[in-house]
Amino acid sequence: MDKSCTLLVHYDKGTPAVASEIKEALEGNDVEAKVDAMKKAIMLLLNGETIPHLFITIIRYVLPSEDHTIKKLLLLYQELIEKTDSKGKVMPQMILICQSLRNNLRHPNEYIRGVTLRFLCRMKEIEILEPLTQSVLQNLEHRNPFVRRNAILAIMSIYKLPHGDQLFVDAPETIEKVLSTEQDPSAKRNAFLMLFTCAEERAVKYLLSNVDKVLDWNESLQMVVLELIRSVCKTKPTEKGKYMKIIISLLSATSSAVVYDCAGTLVSLSSAPTAIRAAANAYCQLLLSLSDNSVKLVLLDRLPFATPWISPPLVAPEKMDKSCTLLVHYDKGTPAVANEIKEALEGNDVEAKVDAMKKAIMLLLNGETIPHLFITIIRYVLPSEDHTIQKLLLLYLELIEKTDSKGKVLPEMILICQNLRNNLQHPNEYIRGVTLRFLCRMKEIEIVEPLTPSVLQNLEHRHPFVRRNAILAIMSIYKLPHGDQLFVDAPEMIEKVLSTEQDPSAKRNAFLMLFTCAEERAVNYLLSNVDKVSDWNEALQMVVLELIRSVCKTKPTEKGKYIKIIISLLSATSSAVIYDCAGTLVSLSSAPTAIRAAANTYCQLLLSQSDNNVKLILLDRLNELKSLHRDIMVELIIDVLRALSSPNLDIRRKTLDIALDLITHHNINEVVQMLKKEVVKTQSGELEKNGEYRQMLIQAIHACAVKFPEVASTVVHLLMDFLGDSNVASALDVVVFVREIIETNPKLRVSIITRLLDTFYQIRAGKVCPCALWIIGEYCLSLSEVESGISTIKQCLGELPFYSVSEESEPTETSKKIQPTSSAMVSSRKPVILADGTYATQSAASETTFSSPTVVQGSLTSGNLRALLLTGDFFLGAVVACTLTKLVLRLQEVQSSKTEVNKTVTEALLIMVSMLQLGQSPASPHPIDNDSYERIVLCIKLLCHMNDEMKKIWLESCRQSFVKMISEKQLREMEELKAKTQTTHAQPDDLIDFFHLKSRKGMSQLELEDQVQDDLKRATGEFTKDENDANKLNRILQLTGFSDPVYAEAYVTVHHYDIALEVTVINRTKETLQNLCLELATMGDLKLVERPQNYSLAPLTSMQIKANIKVSSTETGVIFGNIVYETSNVMERNVVVLNDIHIDIMDYISPAVCTDVAFRTMWAEFEWENKVAVNTSIQNEREFLDHIIKSTNMKCLTAPSALQGECGFLAANLYAKSVFGEDALVNVSIEKQTDGALSGYIRIRSKTQGIALSLGDKITLKQKGGI
Repeated sequence: MDKSCTLLVHYDKGTPAVASEIKEALEGNDVEAKVDAMKKAIMLLLNGETIPHLFITIIRYVLPSEDHTIKKLLLLYQELIEKTDSKGKVMPQMILICQSLRNNLRHPNEYIRGVTLRFLCRMKEIEILEPLTQSVLQNLEHRNPFVRRNAILAIMSIYKLPHGDQLFVDAPETIEKVLSTEQDPSAKRNAFLMLFTCAEERAVKYLLSNVDKVLDWNESLQMVVLELIRSVCKTKPTEKGKYMKIIISLLSATSSAVVYDCAGTLVSLSSAPTAIRAAANAYCQLLLSLSDNSVKLVLLDRLPFATPWISPPLVAPEKMDKSCTLLVHYDKGTPAVANEIKEALEGNDVEAKVDAMKKAIMLLLNGETIPHLFITIIRYVLPSEDHTIQKLLLLYLELIEKTDSKGKVLPEMILICQNLRNNLQHPNEYIRGVTLRFLCRMKEIEIVEPLTPSVLQNLEHRHPFVRRNAILAIMSIYKLPHGDQLFVDAPEMIEKVLSTEQDPSAKRNAFLMLFTCAEERAVNYLLSNVDKVSDWNEALQMVVLELIRSVCKTKPTEKGKYIKIIISLLSATSSAVIYDCAGTLVSLSSAPTAIRAAANTYCQLLLSQSDNNVKLILLDRLNELKSLHRDIMVELIIDVLRALSSPNLDIRRKTLDIALDLITHHNINEVVQMLKKEVVKTQSGELEKNGEYRQMLIQAIHACAVKFPEVASTVVHLLMDFLGDSNVASALDVVVFVREIIETNPKLRVSIITRLLDTFYQIRAGKVCPCALWIIGEYCLSLSEVESGISTIKQCLGELPFYSVSEESEPTETSKKIQPTSSAMVSSRKPVILADGTYATQSAASETTFSSPTVVQGSLTSGNLRALLLTGDFFLGAVVACTLTKLVLRLQEVQSSKTEVNKTVTEALLIMVSMLQLGQSPASPHPIDNDSYERIVLCIKLLCHMNDEMKKIWLESCRQSFVKMISEKQLREMEELKAKTQTTHAQPDDLIDFFHLKSRKGMSQLELEDQVQDDLKRATGEFTKDENDANKLNRILQLTGFSDPVYAEAYVTVHHYDIALEVTVINRTKETLQNLCLELATMGDLKLVERPQNYSLAPLTSMQIKANIKVSSTETGVIFGNIVYETSNVMERNVVVLNDIHIDIMDYISPAVCTDVAFRTMWAEFEWENKVAVNTSIQNEREFLDHIIKSTNMKCLTAPSALQGECGFLAANLYAKSVFGEDALVNVSIEKQTDGALSGYIRIRSKTQGIALSLGDKITLKQKGGI
């Protein structure tokens, strides 16, 4: 079945074919039946059948057929059958197919010849091929290229076989002749490949004699040439010089694949700057020309090696930073020549002019200036009436330089003014519209000034497309320096237009113009049309909300009148407007009515929107409201929980997180009831991730029951049905929940124990059983419970012994019998991280999905404990022994009959001894580990020698430790809750504004509520204050020296995904600095959003330059750059190099909490680990841990009680989460040496490399203790 198959045959699943039926069909005359029968025969061969008796039938009845499909299937059949005997000799009957193959090679149809030659490429039997060599050679001269190219491949394949060179002695010479005369590109490539593979020297000789023609060869042949060059240079590195010219010439090939391969070959062969620069330039050109994002990523991976050699025009070309508002498609090819463009522009062919204009624009985009083309375009292109040419002309005019070095408009620019005026008065509305849009991007006031009357006339044009662009043009011109002098009464005109305009887009543009240029007029218009706002279109409503935010920011006392407008817009039809309304309401007002309206809006959108990304954003907004206005959000908890109807797990997780923080005594029953319904729904099994969702619900119910113990009784029995869940994590959460509830709710103990004993046999997970056994051992108190517990364990263990002596003589049989009963159970011995952060070796069976265990040696089908023990889970065996010991000790207290007690002790000892026997038997998957062995032996000794002191330790101390652990956990949660609810306090001398003494005239209820909330915030100090000056000073970084002609310092603000740089630049010279530019570059996952523009700086003055940088991952990044400027005396550009700005990882991560189970799961899954050795002057373990926690901004998950005491050792787990959702795990393991110094390691694990390395560097830097 491992035979290669080169043809896929579609075959419908059904009843397997019978050889006799196939034979009947092959002997018939029906062509379709024969085709079907051949397919069935091939399928049988592929499935491992041999069907030798069909061979003669096929030779007699199928071989003579002339049908092409049958011929093709026959070749496939011949490929699949066995052609040699057990000794490797060709079978005699194979001679029958030789004649058929020879006939095919001489067949008049070229397709038959071609597929037969391709079939021969896969033949390995030299005896069958030998008679066919002459026919193969004849096909080299066939008229059809399909036959010739396959004939070359057949010769190459046969020549490479053992002794194949004896069949084609002069094959290389023959192929070399073919290569020199062949015209077909594919055949030529195959011939060159044959020479390269079988006679490399001839291929090299042919290549060197045709160096000038390589560039004209086809793509596939050029790729083989590059492969040959790499092979030759590897064996003869001294000769690589002669091949470098060929590679350099191929860099100008038309194929992107060839250019990419050339660049890679150049880099691998040479380290010369010229070669590396050529390769880097090739990569950069491909980066700009190709559209596939995956290819671009590959190219960016290739680029870092060549950064020092990239030519300056490709690194930061100033000309390429110009804005371009239209994308022009341009096929890659030979760069356009200015003379050719000029000729095309002077001609009368419209299509040639369009093509020439596109080429001219491409040259401008690539940094060329081509000033001599300007007059040609003015003379021959400007008068054209073609719309495409006019559109391209505007783009050309946008790109060209319109000012000289001093910033004055060039005299020749006056030539384009008349054309623009004509366009603005053109009868075609499209020409008018695009010209007006072009004017929006013009910055030269001298060019725009003569056009102002024409622009104003277009405000009254009949077509809305022209009017809306005319308004935008007026707004853009009005915002230019001195632009308000060109349109003195522009705000009044636009206000009139706004009152009469009917087109929605034009109306929106008019309102936007008023908002931008004359805010008071926009406010007056809005307040005079309050009743109509809800009827306006979406775009205009969005601008209204933007105006309201702007006004309320500058005049917070007047926000009451605008909140009514926002409330009315909450009933708009557009989801975008409603969302923006809710956000505006929250930002402007703290009144309960406003917050309630916003929260209701978010909840409605949460249910109505289908996009998961939108839902996640809405949940984030609700989460923010929860932290600020919890009392109001409590009322909407059921509305929030309705988002659980979404199948997306992220949405469900975030919904549950929000809901759990909103639970109160009033809504707990409703919430739990809803969660119970969701748990029941997960049993349907319709969705893939039901198990994971069920686990989330169980954890949520657990949290509810811990906060409000009275609801535990309503859910605990439902959840116990999932103890046998196939999802191990879900079942583990249930049993942990049950363990906590049985301790905190004594009234439920009896019912929980009864239910647990009834359902214990359903538990199939090796991680769940130990916890369930512990509960049975600790909480079975009465006689009936203890007896039921022992009986249940015995029943689940099955018959004894696990491994009999008689089986020892038959290890093979036993090993077959004792197999893991579940396909998903894997016995493992591996280091695991324990709850205290230390490593230990534990034998465990890791499970994911379970099936019913196989009955082994007469065991019961419900023997889940037996099944797990037989897989080698001896840790579970130790837990069984401990549980039985506790139950026997408890039985002594509650059972008066000594006989019954002794009988139970004997049975327990027998079980323990049987487990030891199984662990030491050769049939076990692995021997019992020492920890489990010692634990079981300890239980045996205890049962044989009982005393009151040991009884007290086993029956009381263990449970007391558990009670202490729960109380500590509750105490920590209470402390965290207090820390969260701690409010800020106002200073005693702050002004308090008494609400009851205020005038209430003309104020609505909403305004009154808002005033009350503002007063309360002011009184309690909740108004956010700016950072104090000391913190601001800490964030100021000096970028240049005090002796530099330009002094610069930066104020860095890090806000999650953005870094804002406010760079203060001071000119310390007595000259004006022209074209001063702040050039920045980044390293790491940082990206400069926008390149700062050029400025002029007067002597001894300063200015602020702002730059925004996007952050895409949690990683320490570096921002570096320089300040470039010109002076009037020296035309050369001066450069001042800036100090690097290091972005600290601490700005992106924050302390977070996760469970021990989640921590250990992530620790096992995360692949990046950074191990940092402890090297500190601190001598106290706890002091060092506190220092690391403070330095890394992480949360210590290890309980404080576990860190108490002085034992010389300390192990703790730390956890943090980044703003990008990345997890950072740290394990601190330290030991105090005899000399008082600390030693050990700090291990950092994360899913991404960046966070692990950056945290490691931070810890290495900070761990010295204050240094």
